[in-house]
Amino acid sequence: MRLQRSVVRICLVALLVACTIGCARIRLEQPKDLYWKAVAEHSDNAHALFVLGKISLEEGRSGRAVDYFQQAVASKSNFTEAYVGLGHAYRERKQYRRAIEAYEKALEVNPESSSAAEGLGTCYYALGDYVQAESYLEQALKVNPESQISMTYLGDIAYVRKEYRAALDYWQRSLEVKPGQRQLRLLHNDLERYVETYGEPE
Repeated sequence: MRLQRSVVRICLVALLVACTIGCARIRLEQPKDLYWKAVAEHSDNAHALFVLGKISLEEGRSGRAVDYFQQAVASKSNFTEAYVGLGHAYRERKQYRRAIEAYEKALEVNPESSSAAEGLGTCYYALGDYVQAESYLEQALKVNPESQISMTYLGDIAYVRKEYRAALDYWQRSLEVKPGQRQLRLLHNDLERYVETYGEPE
């Protein structure tokens, strides 16, 4: 029993360390019950709940992720990253209005959160509100000039508006940050050839 408790505590520490260093992806090969037990023993630990929310989201379990992120912010009301995670989970479920509420709460806690601003931009884009989307994406890009997602979406908005040169500029910047975007590169090259041949629409 003592050994089992030690293992559970080690798992929790590993989760907290991963959270602290901002680990982008976590791969779990061990049985999940150890992690659930860790949370059961430390159910008021917002960081453990947050990491489990990230794990659930990466595994495609957005409903479970929502539950964990909600518990995390209930335990720690000024937890910016957990509100952002909650927004991501709702967005994954295409519940854009709820996602917007979560991202807005994250910005209330931390107005400099580029992830929250970016999340708002992507949600408003999905809802077809390009004015709001553009505003938040530009805000995210101002805070984080390397925000590749913001660059891509701003390019998409420019493309929809037939502002092709602006679209090319944003997409090129996105590709410089993340070169491996094959579909975006194809779209960029096709549009570039079109503009070279026909120019930009009046």
